[in-house]
Amino acid sequence: MSSILLSYLFVSIISANMNKPIFLNGDEPSMVPVNGVLSGTVTKSKELPQELYGTWSVSSAVIETNNPELYRKKGSDIWTLQRGQDIITLSNPVTGATASITVDEVKGNNAIFTRVNNNDKFREKERVNITVDEDRFYGSDTIETEYYKKGKYLYTSVVKYDVIGNKISGPAIKRIFSE
Repeated sequence: MSSILLSYLFVSIISANMNKPIFLNGDEPSMVPVNGVLSGTVTKSKELPQELYGTWSVSSAVIETNNPELYRKKGSDIWTLQRGQDIITLSNPVTGATASITVDEVKGNNAIFTRVNNNDKFREKERVNITVDEDRFYGSDTIETEYYKKGKYLYTSVVKYDVIGNKISGPAIKRIFSE
């Protein structure tokens, strides 16, 4: 961590001296001079394209799991992706389930995002990796759940689904990702 900060400060100082911005891994730093000393922060913007928001009909099939008794082999869901200020929400209007998601990566027509749900009985992490093609998407959805009883770890269940989504409503999709 300290080597990353030192590298960033070094690049920032060189950047300030050359009057040319230098960005690390595509991140645009914000720099503020304070008493002649240059300081800054690195922020990442991982925005989902507007066209990905809306409601999708999603079909799933188990690819692999370590606990086949726990998961249905095939499923059908409704996913609604919404954005409210700085929070992106994935919800299912049929079941009433809703969760905030974190966008991990958007590259080309591929998006990766995660959802985390923790309480005293389990810790669950879901990672969705989808490729969008017009008004469809396809990819995988992996859910890893660690179970606990009285604070002691019991076991972990993992399931990986093959997912296919078809747009039901939302912004028109013509050109979904522009990179």
